[in-house]
This record gives sequence, C-alpha cells and structure tokens, in this order.
Amino acid sequence: MEKSEEVSKEPTTKQPTTTTTSDLSPEAELLYAELLSMGFDEAMCREAVKLTTSQDRAIELILKFQEDLEKGQWAPSKQNTTTTQTTQNPFEIPKMYESYKMVCLVRTDLNMGVGKIAAQVGHAVLGAYQNIISSNNLRWNEDLIKWEETGTAKIVLKVKSKEELEELYNRAKDNGLNAYIVADAGRTQIESGSLTVCAIGPASSVIIDQITGHLKLM
Repeated sequence: MEKSEEVSKEPTTKQPTTTTTSDLSPEAELLYAELLSMGFDEAMCREAVKLTTSQDRAIELILKFQEDLEKGQWAPSKQNTTTTQTTQNPFEIPKMYESYKMVCLVRTDLNMGVGKIAAQVGHAVLGAYQNIISSNNLRWNEDLIKWEETGTAKIVLKVKSKEELEELYNRAKDNGLNAYIVADAGRTQIESGSLTVCAIGPASSVIIDQITGHLKLM
C-alpha cells in the first residue's frame, strides 16, 4: 500500500513542446533543413516551406519576410502547417510575396564561350520583350509591368540538348507563357540556324518554376 502511494506521488513526465517538422512532407523537411543551414530564421524557414518546395522561391520569400519584418509588417502565421499543406494549392503564393522573372535556357552541348552565351542571351531577352510589345496579349503585358516593378529578374539556366530546349519552349507556349527561341546567325563556330537559347517570360516565378524549376543555374 505504501508502495502504491509512493508511486502515485511521482511527478508525471511532461511532453516536450519544442517545434518539430514532423508535419512537413519529406521534400519540405529537406528544404527546411537546407534553409536553416544557410542561417535563416527558423520561423521564416517554416513559413517559406509552407508556400513552396523550390529552394530559390523559398529564399526569395524569406528575404521578403525580412524586409516586411523591418517595416513591422510580418509575423509567423498561426495556422497549422498540416492544415495549410492539405488545403492550400502548393503553387498559390500570397500576392504580396509573388515575384516575377524571365529565364533564359542555354544549351551546354554547343560548348559556347562566355561571350557567345552573353550575346545569345541578349538576343533572347530582347526577342521576348519585343514579342510582348508587338502582341495584344493582356496577360503578357500585365506580367511585363509586374516584372518591371519587381526588379526585372533574369535567370540563366542550363539545358543539355536541342531536344530539351524545344520541349521546354513548347511547354511554355502550351501554358500560355511568352517564349522566344534564338536561331544563331552562324557567324561563329556554331552552325547557322542552330537553336541556342530560349527565353521564357517574364511571368510569375511560381508558374515558370513549374516548367523550369528542375534546371540548374548556368
């Protein structure tokens, strides 16, 4: 009897209340760990992985969070992560955090020099811009204005072949995005008519990443 009284007086073990990532998908957990290793704030990392599993996008969001924090306009969401991930479209980024960019896809199998790549990327950017100016596409024009308002980001990515370049160009067109592909004039070692670079956008970073998010930076 005495024994049982002693047992009943023992303090119960308190469950830990530390933050975990068990409510995140494996992909989001990996991204969360990578962001933390870069030195970003834990709360901002959690907010970012609720909205995207793209590392580039997550970093863009965290930088935006930091700007808003300095202005006193940001605080971590109180919404449960599990609820967020099951009810929110993973590509739905709040408008205040949405960014715009143009991407240029460069073929690596042509072994172009740095100067050649720069020239071809320049042709692609100009061609994509002229496409919009000469078109009556309302969406493209709205995206152009938002791109200009948010810094005209231009990202150069690598593709391995002509086939991959054409496939991504066609996917962009099929999704209603502005796209322009450059055929070389043949004034260097590159064969005349060779497809070298494709520019996509400008458009929402989230939408472009659905097509080119798997590519590596040049």
